[in-house]
Amino acid sequence: MADVDPSRCVDFDEVLKCVGNHDFMIVDVRSPQEVKDDGSIQGTVNVPIDEVSARFGVGATALSEKMGRSVAEDGSNVIFHCKGGTRATKAALAADEFGFKKSRVYQGGLMDWIARGGTVCKDFCPF
Repeated sequence: MADVDPSRCVDFDEVLKCVGNHDFMIVDVRSPQEVKDDGSIQGTVNVPIDEVSARFGVGATALSEKMGRSVAEDGSNVIFHCKGGTRATKAALAADEFGFKKSRVYQGGLMDWIARGGTVCKDFCPF
């Protein structure tokens, strides 16, 4: 599997700054069952890995309308995450195909988030 450029990888502190910031969209690419079982980072939107191409393939304007968040044409305000980083990397590479070449990846994912004391929402998580 190809990898994203290291400059596109973000860490816990960078993700923490984006939580609750409507200028960013943190995309959790785990399955809905994983989100239900393990919880999620506050304010994330769930787009399972197998839906990333379909969702991002419509372009930034349509995606913004669908998600209720402004999405930059180049994806620079999008951060993908999963449990550990592998699926998030795949999601970023899939989004690249549709012009979102500056989207970013939280390599540590939910496991790193929890290990560093990040808040995990088990129910509704407002933005």
